[in-house]
Amino acid sequence: MSQKKILDRREFLRVAGLGAAGSMLAACATPEPQIVEKIVEVEKTVEVEVEKLVEKTVEVEKVVEKTVEVEKIVEVGNEEVRFLTETWCWEKLNMANATDHYNQQLRAEGVGTAMVVDPAPDGWDTKVAQMVKDNELLWNGHMRATNLGDVPRRNRLGILQPWDEYINSSTVPWAGQFWDELLPNVRESFTLDGKLYAFPWDGELYCRVYNKPIWDTIGETPAETLDEFERQLEEILVANPDKTPMCLRHHDGHPDQHMFMQLWTDNPWIDVDGAGILDVKSEAYAEMLTMLKRWYDKGLITDDSWGGTLYDSWNTGNTATGQSGAAWLQATAQKVFGISNIVPTTNFVINPGDQPKTTTFSNGAMLFKGAANPQAVTDWLLWMLDPTVEKVANHSAIRGILNYYHIPMYQSVYDNILSTDASWGWMADVLGMVKASAPYPANAMTNEIVPIINVWEQKFVHGEVDLNEAVDGMYDEFMDAVNKALSG
Repeated sequence: MSQKKILDRREFLRVAGLGAAGSMLAACATPEPQIVEKIVEVEKTVEVEVEKLVEKTVEVEKVVEKTVEVEKIVEVGNEEVRFLTETWCWEKLNMANATDHYNQQLRAEGVGTAMVVDPAPDGWDTKVAQMVKDNELLWNGHMRATNLGDVPRRNRLGILQPWDEYINSSTVPWAGQFWDELLPNVRESFTLDGKLYAFPWDGELYCRVYNKPIWDTIGETPAETLDEFERQLEEILVANPDKTPMCLRHHDGHPDQHMFMQLWTDNPWIDVDGAGILDVKSEAYAEMLTMLKRWYDKGLITDDSWGGTLYDSWNTGNTATGQSGAAWLQATAQKVFGISNIVPTTNFVINPGDQPKTTTFSNGAMLFKGAANPQAVTDWLLWMLDPTVEKVANHSAIRGILNYYHIPMYQSVYDNILSTDASWGWMADVLGMVKASAPYPANAMTNEIVPIINVWEQKFVHGEVDLNEAVDGMYDEFMDAVNKALSG
């Protein structure tokens, strides 16, 4: 390895530690030696130093079973199994604590490996691509890919391999149920060529959440159907002229407002020459965009509540209802206004009795091509995400995920875990929406298309262009961006 590459690696590892110092350092530091009172025979031949009672040190080829009357310290050798992560999930989702417990178990079993998790440096993917090319890979994978096109984009760099072989080979107890546990549409959104390229660990659900004190001014709760719900929003505006009835996220990276297309179609996505794009030329898209303009013209949404500033409007109590990420809409607002006053509910439908739909933004871990320890990191993730009651109550990352208002990816959490904590119950109520909704396609080109779509949508909602001009303009522009991404 050249001097430059050595310096690069050191620079990576000088990045600030993740999460609470104890959690990260425990995961990264040399394990504490174990105190034992018995040295037991091992199956393989090794060279060790044995301190005999006569205080004579000798070299032996095999450790023989014997009981001694003094405490003995046996050092367990460590192979560092390195992985990358973003800091927020490591800090907030109980992953540091779970990994600390996992390393303790490895030490207790004398496995001789330890999970070491590093903060991902800027531009990590291109650096990893060069490491893979040079056969000098430092890390086994990265904790976070999203189902918004991250997997195919990194796969085009030639740095990913699928998880299937190692999940199927794992001896972690619940690994045999993994494929039955994983929610089907989440699996689909991370699958390329029939293989799972991201190991799912949580998701962000997009649903309606309402500010109960504002809704109490009309004495109602959000209605089931679009027509009735829109009528209610108009009443809220009359009763509360200083409030905005509705907020939505119009965000460059997340097509969450486009879940509304599923009011008029089962799947808002289409494949064009291998690229997953929103079907902006469809009748469903025209219906959705017309609805947004109608809401804007009526004052039901405003520039402050429709866009990147929506959470400022929502968290200050200026908006009655939100339909966006459930975690974003609940976490801060419940602290400000109280849990009982910020209430999640299902999304509206066209006809009474219709199945509500949503969209699910999911996170998963990536496994690098040429990883030195693919089975070790697979077993670690399976252990950390174990959805059994015993683990969740103790040191599974599942508890951190649920407390963060993110939804679980595995069925038994819905069946057995959510009922154990009242603050998690709302997730069981929206599971039907998750299962009924179209997944993001694995080849979704959201980074390329959504920023362009948003600009043209805003022009239409503001009355600067008509519907046909908006659709034709956005389509031509984002297809150029898609083609450049696929060819470059």
